Amino acid sequence: FTSEKAVKIAEVANRIGVDPNDLAAIISIETSGTFSPKAKNPKSSATGLIQFMEGSGGTKGKYYGMTRDQFSALSFDEQMGYVEKYYKDH
Repeated sequence: FTSEKAVKIAEVANRIGVDPNDLAAIISIETSGTFSPKAKNPKSSATGLIQFMEGSGGTKGKYYGMTRDQFSALSFDEQMGYVEKYYKDH
């Protein structure tokens, strides 16, 4: 975990109206404490910072139009954009 990641989490949390500590806790739990966008659940399609599922973004079998490998290859900052989008959409 870096100060840069903390800043990004705080920015996104403020825009979606949640406490940054709560968003950081969710990401920590979902990535087993790694804060890695590469986190993948070996027993499901869950991938990334908040364990996005296949079909995220409305395209069956995709993650916002990407394959699982493409989505998990995004940088932390890039994937945080999808975290923000996900929470704004839900």
